[in-house]
Amino acid sequence: MIVLGCNSGTSVDAIDIAVCEINDHIVNNNSSTFIGMDNNNDLLTLPSQNNLSVKLIAFESISWEKSLKERIFKLMYEPVFAKEYCEVNVLIGKAFANAIEFTLNKHSIDKSTVKVIGFHGQTIYHQVESNNLENKSFVRSTLQIGEACEIATKLGINVVSNFRASDVALGGQGAPLVHILDFLLLRHETDWRAIQNIGGIGNVTFVPPLSIIDNPSSLVTSFDTGCGNSMIDDVVRILTNNELQMDIDGKMGFSGKLNNELFKDLCDYYEHYFSMPYPKTTGRELFGKKQVEYWLNYCKEKYPHLDNNSIVTTFTELTVESIIRSYLMVCKNNPSITQFQVIVAGGGKNNPYLMSRLSQRLKECFKKEITIKTHEEIMNNNLASEAKEGILFALLAYLNEKQIPGNLPSVTGASKPTILGVRCQITQ
Repeated sequence: MIVLGCNSGTSVDAIDIAVCEINDHIVNNNSSTFIGMDNNNDLLTLPSQNNLSVKLIAFESISWEKSLKERIFKLMYEPVFAKEYCEVNVLIGKAFANAIEFTLNKHSIDKSTVKVIGFHGQTIYHQVESNNLENKSFVRSTLQIGEACEIATKLGINVVSNFRASDVALGGQGAPLVHILDFLLLRHETDWRAIQNIGGIGNVTFVPPLSIIDNPSSLVTSFDTGCGNSMIDDVVRILTNNELQMDIDGKMGFSGKLNNELFKDLCDYYEHYFSMPYPKTTGRELFGKKQVEYWLNYCKEKYPHLDNNSIVTTFTELTVESIIRSYLMVCKNNPSITQFQVIVAGGGKNNPYLMSRLSQRLKECFKKEITIKTHEEIMNNNLASEAKEGILFALLAYLNEKQIPGNLPSVTGASKPTILGVRCQITQ
């Protein structure tokens, strides 16, 4: 089945389009993985890793139009009228429709061969316990916008969107969603793996080895580790007056010196999240531009002689700390994880300073060498890490098409497995 997945991350860097061929070969329950029961007490199963194939046919990452990107950020950080939400919702849908059409045309893919599109949309706000610093009354909720009907109507292809809502309605966090891909595709024969994404926000999925066959889905752990690139990028943008959008090649990180006092201040402030038990998720509400602006003003007052490079070095160390603290928590809760590999994805893997510090800290904390690999290395280039989230939403659309649940309650905290996504069906 040809399925297309598309998304835009919390950094609003680009629209990612992944066209995939996905097939499973389940012939009986012995070739699938049990994950629970439905309301009729029927078995709910997932295809096993050996019976699911996902092939990336085409991938494009298309930059947002500058003016629309600015309007999206305003929705995230500024009070705006309902009219703006209304307009931007449609404009995002149109932008995705155009990006999809461009990708299909560029790669000479007939749109009639695409069975369904998985459309994540653009996250505007993710309201969960971790962001409720003032302990005010709130409703757990998540909002992704972008009108799916704009895509379905323009392209004449059914669209599945709004993937997080069903999990939230069942008491879950609605995130991270990537755990289902990690579990279905990235397990090792004998070793545990920590599948680490370092995007705007960091998240990890600990998946058991294939040698564990007794209810392995119940052993999966996945949650947001905290800040990924979001705060590092915002620090660089502000300190360089937008001349740089990120710490290219980790040059600023390498050039600076860790400021232990600022690092302690940051760790103390974010201790409530780092020590919070999983399931847990977070977002730019906690690790975003407003927080960076606060901390940079704080630096001017308390550490006026601290140079820009050292500020970047220290914020990079916060990202590393968030990952290390997460791994220590998982291994403490599951003592059977005595050896694991780290598999990295996301923009953070392209920051040599961040990756060198992660490697050093892993060795220090676990008293052994921890192997770090990329998705490309373990999948023989069959899974490009930059295309992973696009592939994820293709997979979730495929599972929706097959009426197979797309969440693991042990990960999100939902009360049961459920089919994720809402369909926009085109009348033939």
